[in-house]
Amino acid sequence: YGLNGDNIVVVPNAAAPLFRPLPRESAAAWVRARFRIPAPFILTVGDLQPRKNQIGLIRAFAELVRAHPQLPHRLALAGKETWFAPRIRKAAENSGVAERIHFTGFVSDGELLQLYNACELFVFPSFYEGFGLPLLEAMACARAVACSNTSAVFEVVDAAAILFDPHSIREMVRAMLDLICDAELRARMERLGWQRSAHFSWNRTAQKTLE
Repeated sequence: YGLNGDNIVVVPNAAAPLFRPLPRESAAAWVRARFRIPAPFILTVGDLQPRKNQIGLIRAFAELVRAHPQLPHRLALAGKETWFAPRIRKAAENSGVAERIHFTGFVSDGELLQLYNACELFVFPSFYEGFGLPLLEAMACARAVACSNTSAVFEVVDAAAILFDPHSIREMVRAMLDLICDAELRARMERLGWQRSAHFSWNRTAQKTLE
């Protein structure tokens, strides 16, 4: 924008203190009772809109299930309905695995806490994000993350997530499959994500803004 870089300061966001690790079994039972989503499941969070790339994720999930029908996983999409929601729901209906795809609609922070802790992995396939707060929330809950390598996303996760090109169904499938099938990798990404989330706090955000 023609500005002097010395005059620019980046102040990151942070996850609310509410988001923290909970026992997975109890969270899974809560989600099953509240949303009728059985474990194991893959979670994504965001309003149902084009830049969140839910259609790409649905296609990747369908490909994952077709290539590996022995996997019992479901896909859960948590987020507010928008004008674009009918197209996303249509993609789910036409995916061939519609019975495995669940839409929760808008959820409260308390419900989101349970969803993060109950999921086996969190996928964030956005084409563009100004920050990507759900990434921090999922990592603060010690969930393994796979996400797009675009815009601000990779700056938020650093080396604590599996990155993929959001335009590539193949890369998205590979990222999910690696985290599902490699328990050691999944545990390492859970640990790294939780450690990474600790670098962000609203106290630090406030202090840096004040400075």
